[in-house]
Amino acid sequence: MRIKTIVYEAHGKPEEVLRLEEQPLRQPAAGEALVRILAAPINPADLNLIEAKYPIRLQMPATPGLQVAGIVEPVGGGVRGWAVGGSA
Repeated sequence: MRIKTIVYEAHGKPEEVLRLEEQPLRQPAAGEALVRILAAPINPADLNLIEAKYPIRLQMPATPGLQVAGIVEPVGGGVRGWAVGGSA
């Protein structure tokens, strides 16, 4: 299965550096959970990260989005507090 995601490999204006990409869906590793995203706002912190105006720098390539709402799907080993079918 493949998923669509927004990625960027360099900082700059969102309209210049963001691109839509298809990637293979990977299963969550230990300590990770897969969340089917149902909604994701674009907030100022996201834009600041993309434009390198935020004190945090993500490892590139990066996927923007600090807040999401969705449904938990598979979880990796050792995950606590998250269950398949729960809200995220």
